[in-house]
Parts: sequence; C-alpha cells; structure tokens
Amino acid sequence: PYMFIRNPWAVEASGHLVSKKVEASGPNGRCFSFWYNMRHPNSGTLNLYLRTADNSSDLIWTRSGPQGRAWLRGYADTFSDTLGNAVFTGSTSGNSHAAVAVDDVVIDPYGCPAGSCQFEEDFCNWRNFGTNSNTMRWYRNSGPTMSAGGPSVDHTLKTEKGHYLLLDAQDLAKVQIGVLDSELLSYGPNTCFRMFYHMDQGSDAKITVHFLGVSGESEFGYKLQAPGKNNWTLFQQDVANLPSIYRVRIIGIPGSKRKSDIAIDDIEVFSGKCSGERVPSTEVPLTTPDSATSSTETTPTKTAPIVESTTSEATSESVSTTSAEPRTAPVLACRPGEFNCRDGEHCIPSALLCDGVKDCPNGLDEKCGAL
Repeated sequence: PYMFIRNPWAVEASGHLVSKKVEASGPNGRCFSFWYNMRHPNSGTLNLYLRTADNSSDLIWTRSGPQGRAWLRGYADTFSDTLGNAVFTGSTSGNSHAAVAVDDVVIDPYGCPAGSCQFEEDFCNWRNFGTNSNTMRWYRNSGPTMSAGGPSVDHTLKTEKGHYLLLDAQDLAKVQIGVLDSELLSYGPNTCFRMFYHMDQGSDAKITVHFLGVSGESEFGYKLQAPGKNNWTLFQQDVANLPSIYRVRIIGIPGSKRKSDIAIDDIEVFSGKCSGERVPSTEVPLTTPDSATSSTETTPTKTAPIVESTTSEATSESVSTTSAEPRTAPVLACRPGEFNCRDGEHCIPSALLCDGVKDCPNGLDEKCGAL
C-alpha cells in the first residue's frame, strides 16, 4: 500500500501527511528519503516541510508538474536542534486522472546520498534524458553483455548477479547516443565526482561527463576513452566553481567496432575534494549540453585517471562540445500497441513487456528499468 491524493470529480484536491515526532538531528543532520509518483496528466505539487516545536515550517523539498510514469526517489537533508514533524503537503490539478503519491518514507540519522548510486536496486533517480524512441537507452544489466564487449561482472559486488548500467552496442536506435541525467544536486561550489566505467580495450566508444546548470547551460565537461586493459576503470575529478544547483549528465557514444558496449557503475558525488590523487585535466567551458565530439587519440600519460590496477590506463581530457555525427541504422516502424526491440527486425505486442519472458531476441523487453 501507499498514500495518495486524487479527486475523481475533476476539481483540485489537496492533502497533508504528518509524521510522528522526530528527534533533534545530530551534527551530520538527518536524511528524509521516500518514493513519490506524479505521473501525467498531473500538474500538481508535492512539498516536504519540517515543522518545529514552535509550529514554524521550513520547506526542505518540492516538486511540481508531471514527473514521468516511474516511481522516483526523493531525498532531503535537514538540521534541527529541537523536536519536530515531517509534513508532506500535496495538491493535484483539476484533471480527474491526476494523482500525487508517496511511499516508503525513511528517516536516516545520517546525510542523504543524492547523486551516488551502485545500481543494485534501481537507478537512484538517474534517468535517461528525454523520451525520444530514436535515441539509445541506458539500462540496468547483470552478467556479460550480448556482444561480449562489456564487463562480465559488476564493479560493486564483482559477481554476475551484481548490476551496472549498460549502453548496449546492439541497440540499433537511429541516433547512436545515450544520455543519462542525475537529479538536481547541491554539492557546489567544489565537488568530487567518481565513477567506474568499462569500455573494451581497443574500442572507439566514448563517454563525456558534463555538469549543467538548472537552465541547461553547460559548465564543464570531461571525455573518457577506452583504457589499455579490459578492467573496470576509475574516473574521479575535482570540479570547482559550480553553481549552487546543478545536475550531472553522462553521454555515451558507442564506437563502430563490434565490441563497443559502454558500462558504468558505483557513481559517487559529494561536496569537497576527492581523496587521494586527483585526475589532472584542464577544464574548458562547454557550448552545448546535448552533444559531444571526438578528439585526437593520445597516448596515456601522467594525465590518465586513476585506475583499478597498476596495469590499467585510460585517457581523460576536457572537451568542448559541438554537433555530433552519430551512426544511423535502418528504422523499423512498429504499429500502435507494439514495442520496438531496437534490433531492426522485431516488434512485439506491448502487453508482453516486463512479463518475465524475453520475447525480443535481444531481451530488451525485459530490461524494465529503462523502458
């Protein structure tokens, strides 16, 4: 069960959900974490307030408008030296199908891990950018990839049962670019970003990591190329002078070679500087948020990012972005009510999605975290 607000009579609805008394926070604050759903055609609002003992309220989290079909995870850090209550307030539009729902509210005595994810349970509010079916999609995967061009195990658990995010080179989407966005973050102005990535040795695939302001303007970007060995490779970067609120965007561009899958895992984002040796790189302002260009290949040098073993190397350089020229593939047009397997050949009834049976030859219909 979950809690929700809905009014079938096509008028605005509102409601309040109040927690029991919450103890004062420690020096690290506390984290309110919860799941919420505000699917189309909702144009309502969901707020989270901290009500103190004197009945004053501070807004600590808010969302408005449609937020997609999936359940999303919300986080809010708070600091308080008195008893208080957490108060959810919600309102819906006048549409009879509009609803605002919350579930699994947890109060943690430590700070929130927004932006960081091991992908073992879900996307942790990382999302495929946009709804264009012509672009590639990142999805959670475990074990080897279909082309054997990706990892055989994840980085977190180092087993075939562990999960990581995959941009599958077998996805024959028309636009061969996959864009992954974080939720809005507020770790600035100085932030450490860490991520493990996997690209097959010799692959011409590329990853760019961007930092975007709330209006979509690009602050900085860093390009990653295939390392010298087929290992999980650590990229970590200190980023300075970020705005107070921003998001991270990861763009993957599979190469033209057969083994050109791209995998990422164990993302960490936090305020301050990365521990240990940082990844030297010259920061260059970006010009556009949604595209990336290749640059001249360089021999790994002292500017290579830290890697998981002394035998793995990878090149990393800051990039300015211009329009990309992605590979294209024949587009298969499916009929209404059908799902495109993205292999250029197969359409299946939409009713067969996420039913535990791989109806698409490539199994894409069961990669439900990305659909």
